[in-house]
Amino acid sequence: MYHRVADPGSDPWGLSVTPDNFSAHLAALKRDRAVLGMDDFVTQARAGTLPSHAVAITFDDGYHDNLAAAAPLLSAAGLPATLFLASAPSFRQTGYWFEDLADLILDARDPADARVQIGGETVAIRFGPRESADEDRRGWRAWNGGRTQRETLFHALWERIRVLPVEAQTVTLARIGAALGRAPSRSARPMTQAELGDLARGPFTIGGHTVDHVDLPTLDDSEAFAQIANGRTDAEQVATGPVNGFAYPYGRCEPRLGPIVQAAGFSWACTTRHAHVDRRRIDPYFLPRIQAEDRPDIDWLN
Repeated sequence: MYHRVADPGSDPWGLSVTPDNFSAHLAALKRDRAVLGMDDFVTQARAGTLPSHAVAITFDDGYHDNLAAAAPLLSAAGLPATLFLASAPSFRQTGYWFEDLADLILDARDPADARVQIGGETVAIRFGPRESADEDRRGWRAWNGGRTQRETLFHALWERIRVLPVEAQTVTLARIGAALGRAPSRSARPMTQAELGDLARGPFTIGGHTVDHVDLPTLDDSEAFAQIANGRTDAEQVATGPVNGFAYPYGRCEPRLGPIVQAAGFSWACTTRHAHVDRRRIDPYFLPRIQAEDRPDIDWLN
């Protein structure tokens, strides 16, 4: 599982792999593994014919660097990949709220002391001058806890905003930006709809990832179905083949969602559960994945 092929200075959720390391991954995968497209992978897994060294390459969300950096390297290696597209950030060019939050809080140069309404509560947006760890955030991951005021606040806000309705997420980010007197840079931008079409004409097939990259367990069945099914309809607008696969945003899923994904027309779905596929007992709507690490080897696959 990949998200970005880039080298940002700050990567709180470990979503990025540098182009050099991604190229090294592809060389190792081509040499040591049987790299399949996801549809072939699932078909063989269901049939009991999946090789023990088989892998499939996936990307989530739809970042522009998937086209600019990942696609040329995949094409050069002759390897397929699947992009699970969260369609609204690309189709509407709204950007990713979690990237905007990181930019507004983690990259803020000046101190802040403000209060913002988030989900019906008043929340303090408060931090002082930048601390030494704020100047070199490489290697820091949000799940390890904040080392600085900005990092601690970022994680707390991320947890609050993730579970809000989409419209409330947009309003909240606008309020935070207004309170800080700045707008996010949108350096980690999504592809445009036209760029997604270019991507789909290369080594990528397109899958679904909802419309708005929502936390599906927070929705009722009808809301979840709408996000999943409408995301598939959007994906079909840019895909050059059938849209068979889905991935749960944030990896957040529960048993009731599998039948909803199936009813929306998908044949299989991926989680972010860190495990190898059990070739003896496959659940096609809750396939595990292993997050790629930003290092040149692929020992993290073992």
